[in-house]
Amino acid sequence: MKDLVFDIAFFTEGIAFNGDSLVLGSLGGSESSLLVMAAALKRLMGDGGRVRVFCSCDRPGTYEGVEYLHAPDSWQAFALSEQPEVLISSRSYRPFLQEPLCRAELSILWCHDILIPQEQRNCLQAMAHLARVWLNSEWQRRQFHTLVPELIPPATWVTRNGVSLPLLDQGEAQTVGKVPGYCIY
Repeated sequence: MKDLVFDIAFFTEGIAFNGDSLVLGSLGGSESSLLVMAAALKRLMGDGGRVRVFCSCDRPGTYEGVEYLHAPDSWQAFALSEQPEVLISSRSYRPFLQEPLCRAELSILWCHDILIPQEQRNCLQAMAHLARVWLNSEWQRRQFHTLVPELIPPATWVTRNGVSLPLLDQGEAQTVGKVPGYCIY
């Protein structure tokens, strides 16, 4: 599979993280999914291709071949000057609604949350720039279709939550013992 060569960009907003965040501490599920998927895509492509993550990056740099960039400093210049083959925006409509729009060949909105009524308009407007909407469950797909009937099933895809077994094995080796009197440790 190493002959796959793509230019893939991820975009997300929210908590700060970088390519080492899962090794150094805890991280939210959506951010963890993005981090693991970016690294897996880069491994599939080997030395070819490029994977970039635009996020609230607390330590910009390259991790496992994936470039992590601080979105507030770099997104606008990227969107104005480059056209990645694939753009995956995790939990954010911004790349599809706010100028400058990213001109990717394939644009995907990866939804990790329920669609709240206040976001219906953003979802509808973003659809003009999207090829696919990824959702985490059949329940979530039905919920989106109830609020945005225009979101037709062929444009949606139900992903699955995943886990990195090697990372879990590494974590088990560093297990912290229970501290009496504490619920969370």
